[in-house]
Amino acid sequence: MALTHRQLWYQRQLKDPRWAELRLTILSRDNWECQSCKWHPDRFSMLQVHHTKYTARFPWEENPDNLVTLCFLCHERTHAKAA
Repeated sequence: MALTHRQLWYQRQLKDPRWAELRLTILSRDNWECQSCKWHPDRFSMLQVHHTKYTARFPWEENPDNLVTLCFLCHERTHAKAA
């Protein structure tokens, strides 16, 4: 399935160093563990930062209270429930 124009735009925004900085801030704040299942990954795993709300035009402008660290599986489940 092809990505929409908005999805492509958003993917480009996630490559911005300002998002990378905020993402690291959130991961550190959440002690580098999934806030849903409390899984603490090894160095070969990837945690993701989930937006609980979208209130800013750019991801790096989002209020940190609207961001949470999730493991891949919990992130997928969160989006599946919302669909």
